[in-house]
Amino acid sequence: MGYRELFSETGWMFRPTGFFSRLRTFVNVDTQNERGSGALIDHWIAPAINGDTRWNGFLQLRYQTDRIRAGAETFPRQQFQFYQRISPSRRLTQIGIDGYVGQDVDFVNVRVGRGGNVNLNATINATDHLVFNMIANTTWLHVDDNAGGSRPLFTARVERLRANYTFTARSFVRLIGQYVSTDRDPALFRAPSPAHDGFFSGSALLAYKINWQSVMFFGYVDDRTLDDQRRLQKVDRQIFVKLSYAFQR
Repeated sequence: MGYRELFSETGWMFRPTGFFSRLRTFVNVDTQNERGSGALIDHWIAPAINGDTRWNGFLQLRYQTDRIRAGAETFPRQQFQFYQRISPSRRLTQIGIDGYVGQDVDFVNVRVGRGGNVNLNATINATDHLVFNMIANTTWLHVDDNAGGSRPLFTARVERLRANYTFTARSFVRLIGQYVSTDRDPALFRAPSPAHDGFFSGSALLAYKINWQSVMFFGYVDDRTLDDQRRLQKVDRQIFVKLSYAFQR
């Protein structure tokens, strides 16, 4: 089917002194339509400001108003969107937060709602050998029920921790744990939906570089899912060994 898109932007940049070393105000306009029929897919206008800050940081704030299609209908949507990254020190190399709050669309049930999304992340160099990467994401949406009251349709979360320890230039170990969960109100869904679901994935990887072309990997993976009693039950476990070698002519 395909679509055509028209995008435009205009802005103005200036360089203040103090907390901000650079600021830019701008406006984006974007329209997407189906090819042939010309039916609207999405149309939005977003005035915004971004800039470089202290601690090697970057900040962006924008207000987006649009019309977006879900099924055969189009819905208005207004959102406040934000993005922030800073790198305050050698040990705390990055802290970030981004997301939005405001109106959103329940695409599954084709209706408008109110919700948001917040993503947090950080990278910590605990020592010269140990690095932690952390992620915590939350998305939620509220819709009106039959009585006109606002109720939470769902709340989805992703929590992830990665630890990487480098022994030498030839070897390292990596541990990852991730938990993904969703809480729903089944009464607000048109199709049958579970009230809760969750999935945990954990892995461990040991790598050793035999030479500049060959690396040996030893790994373990453990996957678990949430049952009706909200307990994590084993899905599968894997142990693997892998040898990577680069052939050259």
